[in-house]
Amino acid sequence: MSGPPVTLASKSAARSSLLRGAGVPFATADSGVDEDILKAGLLARGAGPAEVAAALAREKALAVSRIRPGLVIGADQTLDFEGRLHDKPVDLAEAAARLRAMRGRTHALHAAVA
Repeated sequence: MSGPPVTLASKSAARSSLLRGAGVPFATADSGVDEDILKAGLLARGAGPAEVAAALAREKALAVSRIRPGLVIGADQTLDFEGRLHDKPVDLAEAAARLRAMRGRTHALHAAVA
C-alpha cells in the first residue's frame, strides 16, 4: 500500500488542518531541511523575507520528493517587519515584546507553497 498520493513536507498542525479542511487525503513527512542554515545563507546573500519563504518551501518539497512518490507540497511563511525577517519567538516574553513593538505599525506575512 503506497498511501495517499499527496505528501505534506511538514509536521505543521496548521498546514495539515488546511488540507484536511479541503478534504484532501494526505500523509506528512518531515523534510529534514535545516531551516536555520538555509535562512542564514539566503540572508547573507541579501534575500528578503518573501524570497526566504519561497526558498524554504521549495527545499522542503524537493527533499521529501526524493523519498516519496506523488505530489509533494512544501510550504513556509515569514514575518517581515520593517524590512527584516523575524523568526518565531522563542518564548512568551519575546512574543509579547514583539507584539508591543509592532503595535500600530505595518508588517507583512509572506506565504509560499511549492
